[in-house]
Amino acid sequence: MSFDLINVGVGEMKKAENPDMLEANFGPCTVIAIYDPDTKSGYMIHEANIQDVNLNIMIGTIKADYGDLSRLKVFVAGASFIYGTFTFKEAKVEREILKRDRIYVEGILKKYFKKSQVEYHWLPDEHGATLHLHTSTGKFEFEVEELEH
Repeated sequence: MSFDLINVGVGEMKKAENPDMLEANFGPCTVIAIYDPDTKSGYMIHEANIQDVNLNIMIGTIKADYGDLSRLKVFVAGASFIYGTFTFKEAKVEREILKRDRIYVEGILKKYFKKSQVEYHWLPDEHGATLHLHTSTGKFEFEVEELEH
């Protein structure tokens, strides 16, 4: 079966329908993938500064499309601290931002989804990942790799 691979870049929210696949490559970013088994379609959100976007509006768009959110599966990953060229003081601030990103995302998703619907995979420091959402099967394919300096 032929399908399109739809890359979701930083700052984007995209939708795919069966048989297409959504993909994001990330590390410090947060990626949220949402799948609807009834329509075999899904959304993927990829944000670098997740607290700077209105996640309520994005989920509202998804709710307007699907109606009932209770049947959806949600996969969340990211928020890895990448050392880069941070000074000690900058690194401390960046770690705090990533910690707040996680709390923010979990708090928003808790308003819309039951705990059993959401799977979290927060990355350890110095790790990147690729997430695929296969709309034909509803499978979230998640590959993590340690980044080299």
